[in-house]
Amino acid sequence: NITTTMPVAVLKNTLLLKPYTDSIDLQKNDTVKNATGLMCAVLANSLLDSMDQIASGKAMIEMMIVSKKGDFIRMDKPTMSESTVLESSDAINISIIKAGSYLKVAPTKKLSLQVYHPSFTTFNKLYFGEINSNGEFNWLADTSGGRNNIEPDNLGYNINTNRLNWMTASKPLESLVFTNITLLLPAQYTNANTTAYLVYNDTKSIVNLYGNTDTKKFVGTRLPGGKAAAVVVLSKQGNDYYADFKPVAISGDIGSIVNQIVTVL
Repeated sequence: NITTTMPVAVLKNTLLLKPYTDSIDLQKNDTVKNATGLMCAVLANSLLDSMDQIASGKAMIEMMIVSKKGDFIRMDKPTMSESTVLESSDAINISIIKAGSYLKVAPTKKLSLQVYHPSFTTFNKLYFGEINSNGEFNWLADTSGGRNNIEPDNLGYNINTNRLNWMTASKPLESLVFTNITLLLPAQYTNANTTAYLVYNDTKSIVNLYGNTDTKKFVGTRLPGGKAAAVVVLSKQGNDYYADFKPVAISGDIGSIVNQIVTVL
């Protein structure tokens, strides 16, 4: 079990990007835009506090858009929905905080987000971030029945949502073949001090390879095969940081799942 004091937790905290912050007036229609082209419009009296009462006065808004594959790794936001690998556009985080508490959107209200993304390809499904029972980050497909939606425009896309925190416009990464990946690392690289990812070359798809308690290896199961990718390994041992990047061709065989071993030294 990984605790917050272990080297891998320190490593992940060191890599985190800082969000853009600003203040908003909760009783007025307000719009906030950061330098990367992410804009958030908040309607007056549309947010609730922890007691489900309309929040008033000033609040702090935190905004972040993660677009580069390396930044998905820095924020530890793999593009996985349960056991399905996603092809993502961006990962977006919107948090609104008042007096140390996170606010939520009122049931009949929505936030409007505008994302600058000139090369955007239509992703018709919204996913929202959660921490699952294993303590791992996971994307869950929206089930709001149309209350949340994505609208492409000539500058990128717009999201209308009744949810805060992490969200992404994504779709499952298509493949006819699937592969199990196992990493072979030197013995001192364990899940207590190391994190590993599989990054696909041609799509924005990032898989976290997790430590397996039985094999004592980092593994990924039933991953889309027949594609070019790279393994990224990051580690903190003592006061030193280590990184390795290894290109890999993911195997694939129609009709069966291939077991592929990747050695990283």
